Amino acid sequence: FDDGRIMVPLYGPVQESEPGVNRNDPPSSKLGEAWDMTVAFSSDGGRTFPEISTIASVPAENRLFNETDILRLRDGRFLAILRDGKPPKWSYKSYSADEGRTWTPYEQVNFKGECPCLFQLRSGAILCVYRDVEGLDLGREDSTRPGISASVSEDDGETWRSVGQLYSGANWDCGYPVIVRLPDSRLFCTYYTSFVDGDCEVRGIWLSDDL
Repeated sequence: FDDGRIMVPLYGPVQESEPGVNRNDPPSSKLGEAWDMTVAFSSDGGRTFPEISTIASVPAENRLFNETDILRLRDGRFLAILRDGKPPKWSYKSYSADEGRTWTPYEQVNFKGECPCLFQLRSGAILCVYRDVEGLDLGREDSTRPGISASVSEDDGETWRSVGQLYSGANWDCGYPVIVRLPDSRLFCTYYTSFVDGDCEVRGIWLSDDL
């Protein structure tokens, strides 16, 4: 923030004090678990984070919200794209118009992605690069496309269109893309490849800024 504050996205198990949460529910990855997606704020350079705001929390549905990327839009709002670990693994969006203090109810977008990375192009369009998990919940080889894909929005995240797959992997153990603009204005995206034969690679790809 302009005033020096820091905002960090966090996720973790829903607190036992929250309504609808059973402290006897099974532990990690079993039926009954739910995760909150929050942001925490620091005013002392990251030494403490006393303030927390919730983006999404639905313990009654055992939603597993996590891995959220946040981008400040040109109109000053924040856009968050959230991963949901619960099948069918749709991604969701939420907005904040008050510096992250409150967030709009999460809404589904039209791609199934994990570990999203948001980046604003020169045109103002927003690029989202993510691990593509389309078909992961179906268990059919003819419906799956593991790898890294990208979608673009020209209306501040309200709607998205696919711009294709950046990397086709052997399995879903790949991704975590990061995009940077280099001093010469080119865009560079790094990610890791599918784990095959005991190894994976960190790779990079040049992206167009003219989508």
